[in-house]
Amino acid sequence: MTFVPYVVASAVIEGGVTVLPGVEVTCADSAQCLVFIDPSCPQTTWTHLLGKLKGVSQAPANDEKTAETVVANMTILDFVEAVSSDKVLRDHCVIIPHFSDGTAHKHLNVQGHHERFASIACDGVYIEKPYSELEAGTLDKVRGNIEAWGKRRRAIIATGDNRSPTWDRLGAHECWVKLGEDTIEALRQALLADEARIAHETPELPTERIIELRVRSSLTGPDVFSISLNEGFTAIIGGRGSGKSSLLEYLRFGLGRMTKDVERADEDDYDRAAELIDDTLDPDGLVEVIIEREGLRETWQRTFQDRDTITVTTEDDQLELSIEDAQRRFRARAFPQKGLSTTMNNPLRASEQITGIAAAEQLDRRRRIDNDIDTAKRAIGTAIRNQTAFWKVQLDRRRAQGTITDLHKRLQALSQRLEKEGVSKETMDVLGQSTIYERAKGFQTLANRVRVTDTERLLALKNNFLSARISSFAGAEAFEEIRDLDEALIIARNNVMKHIDAAMADLNTLGEVYSSSLQAFEKRNTVFQVQLQQAVAAQTAHKQLLAERARLSEELAEAEAEEMRIAEEVESKKAAPAEFNAACRHLDTLLNERVRVLSEAAHKVETQSSGLLKAKHLSDPEPAEYVAAMVKLLNGCRIHDVEPKSIERVQEFSAFNAPMTWAQFRDKLLRYYRTKIMTGLPVEIGEPTVTELRGTVFSSSTLTDQQVQRVFQNLDDDRLSEICAATPRDQIALTYVDGGKGIPFAKASPGQQASALLELLLSQSAGTLIIDQPEDDLDNKIIMKIVSLIRRSKDRRQLLFSTHNPNIVVNGDADKVIALKSGEGEQDDDSVPRIQIDIDGAIETPAIRTAITAIMEGGRDAFDLRNRKYNFDTMGD
Repeated sequence: MTFVPYVVASAVIEGGVTVLPGVEVTCADSAQCLVFIDPSCPQTTWTHLLGKLKGVSQAPANDEKTAETVVANMTILDFVEAVSSDKVLRDHCVIIPHFSDGTAHKHLNVQGHHERFASIACDGVYIEKPYSELEAGTLDKVRGNIEAWGKRRRAIIATGDNRSPTWDRLGAHECWVKLGEDTIEALRQALLADEARIAHETPELPTERIIELRVRSSLTGPDVFSISLNEGFTAIIGGRGSGKSSLLEYLRFGLGRMTKDVERADEDDYDRAAELIDDTLDPDGLVEVIIEREGLRETWQRTFQDRDTITVTTEDDQLELSIEDAQRRFRARAFPQKGLSTTMNNPLRASEQITGIAAAEQLDRRRRIDNDIDTAKRAIGTAIRNQTAFWKVQLDRRRAQGTITDLHKRLQALSQRLEKEGVSKETMDVLGQSTIYERAKGFQTLANRVRVTDTERLLALKNNFLSARISSFAGAEAFEEIRDLDEALIIARNNVMKHIDAAMADLNTLGEVYSSSLQAFEKRNTVFQVQLQQAVAAQTAHKQLLAERARLSEELAEAEAEEMRIAEEVESKKAAPAEFNAACRHLDTLLNERVRVLSEAAHKVETQSSGLLKAKHLSDPEPAEYVAAMVKLLNGCRIHDVEPKSIERVQEFSAFNAPMTWAQFRDKLLRYYRTKIMTGLPVEIGEPTVTELRGTVFSSSTLTDQQVQRVFQNLDDDRLSEICAATPRDQIALTYVDGGKGIPFAKASPGQQASALLELLLSQSAGTLIIDQPEDDLDNKIIMKIVSLIRRSKDRRQLLFSTHNPNIVVNGDADKVIALKSGEGEQDDDSVPRIQIDIDGAIETPAIRTAITAIMEGGRDAFDLRNRKYNFDTMGD
């Protein structure tokens, strides 16, 4: 102990190190213990402690040698009782016995010490080996699972017990203790909440957390009100009207987590938070939330006037986020008062909320899938329009080909008539050349058109070819293999550019050849036209027939040119059917992926709800989008009760082993629509198609032929797009398990629902969790179970609760407690802010414990009276 002052002084000089003075004591029952003393105590406390040891003397500090090391002439139980009964020592010392296993040196875990160990009023023990190597039986004794060794749970501190001049065992066995203050009381609180405060491997702190909340409102006064939050569990306490709930509502507002933000509620769903914001955030009011994301600090600001966006400011940047984007940027869940127990008020929203709770770690995946589904649905709309355009140009080409065939026949007939009527062979040869000249002109026009089009395509390719630039990836050039890749990309780009430039030059040459060809052919055509006119003029008797032949030849040339243009269009659109089928398959793949994610989430519900819930993926039995698409198809067809009939038909599609699925219904309608397009939009369809379409629309129906004809006429791009893009909204079906019996979750009591949901929430590790007065939603009998979950959860994620329940704060081991001043008596004084902090600190802070006792226990006298009434000291087990 003589060396301790020097160690303490050295720690002060070095900084960042806290020294708890202490001593190892070997007692008469051949067991050791460690005694820790509050660092604020004077040295006289150390001397007083050593004076409790029987048969042990202490040498003066200036002696050349210390006193002889001897075994204390008392058992560990005697020593603990001597210290705990001393008014000076009991609040400034913590004693933890050595309780190990195997061949460990001088410990209590030996045969015959069970009664003594059970009687020792200590909250922790220490071991001299890794925690992971501790025997299961030893662990059960320490945790209070073996009655003969006591029912008291004790914490375990892993030490190294150096015993070596080389210090090689110092810190060899990892052990982390979370302290709110540098006091012995903090150590005692850590022993009492070892699940949350003691770790035997490096703790993983939340990478995303809220650091501070700042508010300027009519409740907080003209100056900015600020509270800082712990990375673990922060509890806000205070009397009624002190502003606990208001602060959490401001925080929900600042994070974009109000009810309207999250659920996109209707105007009729006007909640308390929205009313609070409207009433207290005047035009000058604001809410700022300081958060940290993977080490990056951000300030989020949301104001009354601009509540549709959140301004995010970092050290070197500022951007405006939509509420939805802000929610994706910082994962958090926030519940208002009664927010857990009212989850099922709206079953549709509740299903989404429960799904999110059950699959918190997968929530981002499901959101990405939902976004991809929306994109895929839009792609289907585009694809079906492209497919319709393809069908139409196919029809146009077929018509054009029919026109060409007809013109050929008519020209052939005219030619035969002219020959019979004596037109000379020379004249017929000239007339025959007329069509060839028109075709040659058509080829010239086509060749120039494709040259211009492909020149534009090459130019676009040149401007975007291998456009990746390493300069866009700052720092990547530091790696040799990345530099090699960039150099290869540049070489490839330059080589291809040479080919593109050569191709562009060839196209320019082609343009020059086209110009020369055009001029030469125009001269040739001019000469031919003179010959043609002369030939026609020489045949005065057949002038009318020759004029008709000339007209037909011109029409044929135009028809052939048009057919070529349409053929190009058919070629450009020929991928449309495959693209449409691919778009439908992609949507089906996404829907299957969403089912898989929901199935995984359902499995997590069962594994993380401690048996309170059973869950399974539930297919949508009546997809609303199916019904809406069906109703739109049947509207205007003079069918009575369209919506009920549509619902009934959709239910048939969704039934197990249904004769026809929605996908088959979709495919049949597509075939009818193709028939409608390819037959040139007929007004009526034949009897076989009427019969088939009637059975497709309704399996058993008395639709008239006229009604079926109207359904056929309703087939268009918009209606088919909605039918093809309609998707179900699958969900997770939850069953609450009560006494081994399952009941639908929606029929469970509000307390049962809240308990189950809170267990799910606390079993997750993702995102900050904010709940306003959770005890309002919970059955009292499970509060302590929830408290245990809080202790385990707060090391993985940030928790922020406001509460009136002392079990949540004290037994939940809040890392920080913020006590608000009572607003009573100052309600009418506008100069005094309604919300003020009385004190904040850790559980081990004496003033905090005083505040908890006054606010939550009704004061020390009330607490003591309840203790005496329960009479726990004399009651049997």
